[in-house]
Amino acid sequence: MRKPVLSNKAQINAAQSIKNNLRAQAQDEALRQKALVADQAEGELYVDDITKAVYKAYPVVLTEADFTKSANTASAETTIMSLQVPNGVEYLFRAPKSNLDRNSPYLYGSINDKTTTTVELTAGAFRIKVMDASQNSLKGQPFTGAVSQVNNADAIDWNKRLFFNCRMPIRGKAGDYVLITLNSSSLWDQTGSSITIQCLQLVVQ
Repeated sequence: MRKPVLSNKAQINAAQSIKNNLRAQAQDEALRQKALVADQAEGELYVDDITKAVYKAYPVVLTEADFTKSANTASAETTIMSLQVPNGVEYLFRAPKSNLDRNSPYLYGSINDKTTTTVELTAGAFRIKVMDASQNSLKGQPFTGAVSQVNNADAIDWNKRLFFNCRMPIRGKAGDYVLITLNSSSLWDQTGSSITIQCLQLVVQ
């Protein structure tokens, strides 16, 4: 059986339709590429070393208002702030990838002395820990240092930013705890102190 022969007009219309479809596909691909570039500019990619799953890591800021605060015991390591990672959320803490890594998360604050309320503590060990949901297993310590480092840090001046100093990236999954501990001979002021922690929130791709 012979196939019907298209008229010249029909052939022209068919060719034009193919061109239009190809042009539309090219435009869609161009838009997709632009969206991908914009998306990459807003967040960085993180690949799980074990599962090889790819995540987009977006900056997120935690402040003292996000934590439950507790009084410390003088001259003993005490958890002064705790935060349970919400359902559906996963945080990533990492140190700078290089000296030029200006997108690296950081922290700063004003941890004051309870007796004077407006004077910052000058001595004491300060740590950020990530524990599992039972708080029995330590997943890692994003930052270990002195409370004076936190107080002297500056969010505006990049040269004075205080970055995390963990050797490997540390992930806090839903249900895990982010703990801040202090070991100081002085008591800290729970109401007058402040802390700002910038970490990354992971979104699976």
